[in-house]
Formats: sequence, structure tokens, C-alpha cells
Amino acid sequence: NFSAYRVEVLDLATQTLQTSIRTYAPPSAIGVSADNRYLVVGEYAKWGLMGEWKNARGGLQVIDLTDNSRRRVETDAPVLALAFGADGLALVVTHTQVFTFNPVSLEVRVVEATSLRSRDLPVQLVTFPPQIIQASISTSQDRQKIVVLAGVDGVDRSSISALLRFD
Repeated sequence: NFSAYRVEVLDLATQTLQTSIRTYAPPSAIGVSADNRYLVVGEYAKWGLMGEWKNARGGLQVIDLTDNSRRRVETDAPVLALAFGADGLALVVTHTQVFTFNPVSLEVRVVEATSLRSRDLPVQLVTFPPQIIQASISTSQDRQKIVVLAGVDGVDRSSISALLRFD
């Protein structure tokens, strides 16, 4: 729930809301590790001490689902998308870079610099999260391939996008 700063946990069998997980910033992406131990929540922007949006920053919140402990890592830009590969690492896409993230050690390794499009907060009331984040990610069933589709920054608001594939 982007505007409420929380991730809603649903029971798919009963189609009912179970609980909510509070986040420190608007959640822009989520991913669950292949072993179902870690939930990583991407954060889009920060609310500053002076009441302003800090759009140049983002974060990752790591929740250990075995004991509900939480750890947090700052990122240099808002998180647009993330997904776990078969190796246990998350591929994280921000406005300025793509990197792998280890939820155990909190290690970040930059894969590629990028210039992807997203919108700064605040936005007009009728703007929905996909119009803000402008990126999507998906994995193959075996988690060996990850594909990212995102708007390209610096280009007018036309339909120009980047397709990134990681094997």
C-alpha cells in the first residue's frame, strides 16, 4: 500500500487480509527469497526532517520471516523494482543503478549504472503508483532469468522503454 507506508499480507486460499507490515517509506517493490526466509521491501522516497520529500534517496527493508526481525539499508536512489534469483540474491533496480543485494550480509554489488524514469513525490492526487515508479520486473519459473522493463530518463514522456535481461 504505497500511500499508507505498509505491505498488506493476504491469505490467497481464503482471499482475506491477514496483517500489515509497516514500512519507513512508501513501499515500491517486494520480493521473497527462494527459501521463503526473507522478505525484502524496496522503499521509494524519504520524508525529510523539515517536512520535505527526499526523492534522491531510497532504501531496502529486510524482514526475516522466521523471527520477524528487521534490518534496513539506505540506497542512493528510490527503489523501482526487485526480484530474487536462484542464487539467493535480489536484483534491485533504482533510478540510477542496478545491483545485487544479499539479504543475509546486506552486501550490495553494482551491476550497471542506469538512468531510468520515475516521478518525484509529491504528485497530483490522481496519480497511481505505476505512474510514479514506471518499472516492472519478473523472473522465470526457475529464477535463472530476470527481466526488467522500465521507462528511460531524459526522454520525453513517450513510450520509450528499456528492456534489461539478467541471466
